[in-house]
Amino acid sequence: MIFAALLALLYTRDASHELTSFKDCGSTAGTIQNVTVEPCSNPSDCELKKGTSPKIKIAFTPNSLTTQLKAVVHGIVKGIPVPFPLPNPDACKDSGITCPLSAKVPAVYEQAFEIKKSYPSIGLLIRWELRNEQDKDVVCFVSHVHIVE
Repeated sequence: MIFAALLALLYTRDASHELTSFKDCGSTAGTIQNVTVEPCSNPSDCELKKGTSPKIKIAFTPNSLTTQLKAVVHGIVKGIPVPFPLPNPDACKDSGITCPLSAKVPAVYEQAFEIKKSYPSIGLLIRWELRNEQDKDVVCFVSHVHIVE
């Protein structure tokens, strides 16, 4: 509810949004190989339908032994990050991976996330991070998405 209210408060129609595919935003403790969202027909401007639970898959490789991994997600509207709550922020549980993760061994993180019907129809950036036990980003990417009816 707080997420929806903040998005509605921050959003005004702005035709200057530049559409981009995902960009690494500081994965200092790992390397991203691939990011997919299902369903998503256009990876450079993914439409997330209200009332659904899309699934994200992130293929990555940690640089060093990783004993803990926490998912942190924000919607970014006009440069302002708004926390996006996940049902399971512990990326080591129920995500397709088990910690500890070995250095230089590829892994795939999977997480479904709810797009509530109460969210405004809006274009925004989403920033998805997987932070290790030292609070360093093993994964950090930003991508443009649209929340639609």
